[in-house]
Amino acid sequence: MRHSFLLPIPSPRTSAFACSIALAALLVTGCHSSHSTSLESYSDSGQSFTGSSDGTLNVNKMGGDIHVLDAPGGASLRTMGGSIIVDKAEKSLDITTMGGNVIVHSANVSSLKASSMGGNIDISATQASDLHADTAGGNITVQTLADGSINLKSLGGSIALTIPRNSSTQVDVELAYTMGSSQHYSVTSNLGLQQQQTSSWDLAHGNPRKYIYAKGTVGGGKNHIVIKTIDGNVTLNAQ
Repeated sequence: MRHSFLLPIPSPRTSAFACSIALAALLVTGCHSSHSTSLESYSDSGQSFTGSSDGTLNVNKMGGDIHVLDAPGGASLRTMGGSIIVDKAEKSLDITTMGGNVIVHSANVSSLKASSMGGNIDISATQASDLHADTAGGNITVQTLADGSINLKSLGGSIALTIPRNSSTQVDVELAYTMGSSQHYSVTSNLGLQQQQTSSWDLAHGNPRKYIYAKGTVGGGKNHIVIKTIDGNVTLNAQ
């Protein structure tokens, strides 16, 4: 939205004042240019966006939440501070927030990438050939409806993944727990994974840590699931 200002023709006595008002008008107009889109056809109702099937919806904000109602042509969403919610998306989805949660309610995409510098990530009812989700401090919950490669990483939180029963994938889980934590963490799964726990403290990463590894093959092992977390539980089930 652009704001229009009607200014009188300045006299010599008021020229400095008029220039100041004009400058203020430009600044106010610029402050409202907080997002951009690569589409000509989209709607922006407050913080809500709806794209079209003609191209990727591209939203970039210096701060604040983003809510996408539908992105049939895919979406690239970024905010420097706020949560990002996607109700529905197709083709591809790329999400980054520097401080907030990420929520995807439904997606049928070839690629889904979600990243947060400090928040939870919740992805449900999703079909993605390639899915990546990482957070620097939060939990990750993912529910997939179709087979695909999955990479989930948290630097401080629990991870829960639900995949279809007919999945064909290899599974690699790494759970690290630090010396200063409660150390009561576990990997829980109904996929028959083989688990191994280290006995000595790893001193190579600053804060000493031990590891729980879980590995296994489901079906023919066509795809690959990689899960890594620190000081959090891991739950991986097929249903």
